[in-house]
Amino acid sequence: MRPKHKQQRTVGTVTATHPVPPPPHLTALEREQWMYYAPLLEPNGRLTLEGRDTLAKYCTALAQVALIKAEMEAVGKDGQPTYRVVLLSVTVDAAGNEHVTAKTNPLNVALRQWLETARKYESDLILNPAAAIRVPGPIPVDDEHAGSTPHDFYGEGQRKPM
Repeated sequence: MRPKHKQQRTVGTVTATHPVPPPPHLTALEREQWMYYAPLLEPNGRLTLEGRDTLAKYCTALAQVALIKAEMEAVGKDGQPTYRVVLLSVTVDAAGNEHVTAKTNPLNVALRQWLETARKYESDLILNPAAAIRVPGPIPVDDEHAGSTPHDFYGEGQRKPM
């Protein structure tokens, strides 16, 4: 290795008796997500100490989605839901004319953004089927083609006699 290049670093090893611990900064809701996903990823080798930040960010995104959904489902003192998809505001100008404006609820915007963020980390962790398709599986080793190279497989081609 050339001296100017950085040496590969590792932050530790993961074994069945020493699983990857969650980062200490996670909230209780984020830890709940971690405790669900970490056991799914560790046996497949998709969760390492080096890559645990990706899972932490995914857990943060899922926790934010859960908080936004909880806020959307909240009810007021009268028992009616407080969430509205469209927010209307009515203003009256000096001439007495009413002006109605409609805006999308900011919770919808935040929910879409956190869902998109979660989807990106989900792909990084290979948790969705589309990402799993793009990851090559192990190459099966059979006796017929063991140790063969593409050159051996395709051959040298036909050479014309001189």
